[in-house]
Amino acid sequence: MPKGYDWAATPLDGPDGPCGPDLEATDDDGFVDWYYESIGRLPERYLIRGTRVSEDQESLDRTFDTRSVDIKAEKEKADGLLTRSRDIRILILMVRWELLAGRAVPASEALAAAAALLEALPDAVHPVDAADRRGVLADLTDEVTVIQPLLHLNLAGAQEVSLRRIRVATGEAQARNHETDLDASLMAEELARPANRTVVEANARALDRMLLAASTLRKVPRAPDLSTFIDTLTAMRGLLGSAAPGLAPAPVLDAAETDEDDDSRSDTSGSPTSSPQAAITSNLAVQPPTGPNGARLMLEACERYFRSHEPSSAALLLVTQARLLVGRPLMDALYTLMPEDANRATVSLGTTGFQLASDRLMALSDDNSLPPDDGAVAQDEAPAIPQLATAADVTNVLAAVEAHYALRERSSPVPLLLARARATIGKDFHALIAELIPPQQN
Repeated sequence: MPKGYDWAATPLDGPDGPCGPDLEATDDDGFVDWYYESIGRLPERYLIRGTRVSEDQESLDRTFDTRSVDIKAEKEKADGLLTRSRDIRILILMVRWELLAGRAVPASEALAAAAALLEALPDAVHPVDAADRRGVLADLTDEVTVIQPLLHLNLAGAQEVSLRRIRVATGEAQARNHETDLDASLMAEELARPANRTVVEANARALDRMLLAASTLRKVPRAPDLSTFIDTLTAMRGLLGSAAPGLAPAPVLDAAETDEDDDSRSDTSGSPTSSPQAAITSNLAVQPPTGPNGARLMLEACERYFRSHEPSSAALLLVTQARLLVGRPLMDALYTLMPEDANRATVSLGTTGFQLASDRLMALSDDNSLPPDDGAVAQDEAPAIPQLATAADVTNVLAAVEAHYALRERSSPVPLLLARARATIGKDFHALIAELIPPQQN
């Protein structure tokens, strides 16, 4: 079995032309038997809802098990057909199977091969009919076999970290009954951990390759809307870029190809947000700050963008509050975010009955007897930030500040505020009102 799929992008050398015969048109037994049976084996659901086992108990939801895919058998059949015919039907089907198996790298190779064939041999690659090609490419937006597998893709290696889990942890997606005790800070640590660097870099390269291939595919005549697919890839790549500093910059898609004016966005829980701003691809690579002063400067840059371009944005309020809490002690955060309960805060000292009450904790917070560390202050700088031109640029900066706090100051509420700010970017007035003033329960 050939390794990967890159070889499938090269023309064939034979009497039937550079792409060989159309195996479907000739009713080839090998193609017909495998292709349609393979499609029939694709799962109908990615999420299997739990069932009620008693009046007050329900079994946990389950997601598709990547281990259930016999990827070796599927690829062996696909490879045999691809050696005879260059057909994007086979390659796109293998993209779906590879993603269902949780394998981003081979999925990117199969997608890149399909894009290369359509670009280099547009009149020969199968299927030739534009409508048939449109139908095949539309499979890239299938929720069950493409979008959900991407959202659940393990990005960091042994410790499961996915875009879906991080969105649940930050409140951007509603948790299912099996998604409990998720910690965004711990997952960010996994992405930044040196031991996971090889896996993270491989996934980043795979996402880059899929983004470039998708950019090529949507230029195919009568191509379907691939914005949901591209938005998902972009969000995943942005997560890696912000949580794992030092990665190569993500590819820059032509601004004319970003479908910014397309209103058809995924609106399913856990899929990319439907806000138009969030769909814009940013090529701004941002490194995390090294300390609180750098974080403050980066947040000020985000505030300036909102005050100039979107003064009514709810994100502006959250970013400003986050900046005001940078470098501030825990009690300041409690009195700011929990004003009615902060005075009840105490630190109990074992079973002795001794405790530090809220007024004493506040006094300790205001203690200035320790001289500053001049060396640490000198190293506390913000990375160079160019002019922020889009809300997507702002999102990258906010994510970089979040990554800093996830690694250096997990006790701070700043990343919580910034994650909430990112979730509000691009939402319209009605959506904001529904969140800011929820309907009263009768």
